[in-house]
Amino acid sequence: MYKKLAISSIVLNLILFGVIGYAIHLKGGIPFVVDYVSAKLSDTNKENEFDDYYKTRLSIFKESEEKDVIFLGDSLTDFNDWAESFPELNVGNQGIADDTTSGVLYRLKETTNLKPSKLFILIGINDLINGVSRDVILKNYASILEEISKDTPNTEVYIQSLLPTNPDLTYKNIDKDDILWLNDNIKKLATDNGYTYIDLYSLFVDGNDELDKQWTIDGIHLNGSGYEVWQETLREFGVNR
Repeated sequence: MYKKLAISSIVLNLILFGVIGYAIHLKGGIPFVVDYVSAKLSDTNKENEFDDYYKTRLSIFKESEEKDVIFLGDSLTDFNDWAESFPELNVGNQGIADDTTSGVLYRLKETTNLKPSKLFILIGINDLINGVSRDVILKNYASILEEISKDTPNTEVYIQSLLPTNPDLTYKNIDKDDILWLNDNIKKLATDNGYTYIDLYSLFVDGNDELDKQWTIDGIHLNGSGYEVWQETLREFGVNR
């Protein structure tokens, strides 16, 4: 009896291995296995690059229900209560302080899975702070827009320009020319993808291509008055319709 059970077990295992082997063969064989394992290891390693705040915020996004409007970005987005700004709408704030274009790209599924009717994006200044080249930033941006177009094609996407910064108020070293170059190229990306570009830069810049002191405390982030200007500008672009 035990011998029959052992033989049956071996036969079932062989059948199982055969089915799995055939499935792998259909997927592309050994190269598929290598790519799959590499991708999983890469995801694990990528997750470890982020701090606890990022992981906490991401865990919240994973539990989110559908939203009509989503604001996606870094601390400039994170720090404002967008649901309070637009109480008539079902709004989601997917800003994470210190986030970058690569961070947004990594977590983008948590946005596109919600299929928002409108999506407002502002990201990139932390890349510059961290020394990421503007070419890499633009490449990441292009990948973000490609993923959005593929995963939620009916979403109206609004690309918001980077804001100026003020070196007199911040210890962050950010090249003004990099901000201007990125804004020009982000605008082109938006146009090429059929998305709307919103020029926030011009609203907050002074005569020296710096963030006007009336709109900021630390030279990077907006104060309450600055957010009021931002919100009114978005209303002009139909965020509340």
